[in-house]
Amino acid sequence: MNREKQYYDIDLLLEEVFPIHKHKKPNRYFLFFVGSFVLLSLAGAVFYFQWYRYKNNKLPNCTYSNFGVKLPSYTTRGIDVSSYQDAINWKLVKNMAIKGDKIDFAIIRATMGSDRKDKNFTTNWKETKNNQLIRGAYHYFDPTEDAAQQAIHYTNTIHWKTGDIHPILDAEDNKGYPAAAYQQKVKIWLDIVERKTGKKPILYASSYFIRDYLNLFQNYPIWVANYNGSPQMFDGTPWILWQHTDRSTINGIKNRTDLNVVNGDIRLLQQKYCF
Repeated sequence: MNREKQYYDIDLLLEEVFPIHKHKKPNRYFLFFVGSFVLLSLAGAVFYFQWYRYKNNKLPNCTYSNFGVKLPSYTTRGIDVSSYQDAINWKLVKNMAIKGDKIDFAIIRATMGSDRKDKNFTTNWKETKNNQLIRGAYHYFDPTEDAAQQAIHYTNTIHWKTGDIHPILDAEDNKGYPAAAYQQKVKIWLDIVERKTGKKPILYASSYFIRDYLNLFQNYPIWVANYNGSPQMFDGTPWILWQHTDRSTINGIKNRTDLNVVNGDIRLLQQKYCF
């Protein structure tokens, strides 16, 4: 038998038993459907992962054996927080007590510039009240934006109640403006907020920044930041709050946190600097 013929017959037989179909050109609508399904599936998986992570981390259960820093000899302590601290378990914050030291108040970032709001403010503002902490809200001042609009934005955002700390301005960055121009902008904000609330705002900055850029405001309540072991007000200006560290460990907060003291006792804070 002819060998080539034999091979040819076998090929025909195999084709009859196992028919070989020519590939058809894929339908573009089918490809679009498959591609869309894959993309939606991936998007759904990412969304679920983010939601699951948020759900399981929104109330951290972290606790610490101490405050993580040396505590100055004052009796009334409080923290200040923003979205940088992520979600906070305020019940654990309130219940933290180590050798008689505890958290009495919390100051929360509320607004920034002329139109921005801290994403965690609403929750933090509500939960501090629910957990019977004295609460305050501060505005981060941006001198590159309209000072009057910033004041209006802040006062429209906060709804103070009896027992809340007076308005607070975080004025810590002049963004290149000379002292005179910067203080003029800050004064606009302070005047509007005082007129709208009936309370003189508390002014926050480092002791060095107060000396160099806020020296016209000695008659305002001062919240000073200084981490070298002393409030160190250069001109002797009295202070009411001292932020002495940004590295404390607080129950219910995963990240390091600013810690503050009152220049006096809790009654002074409530009677002189709260609504």
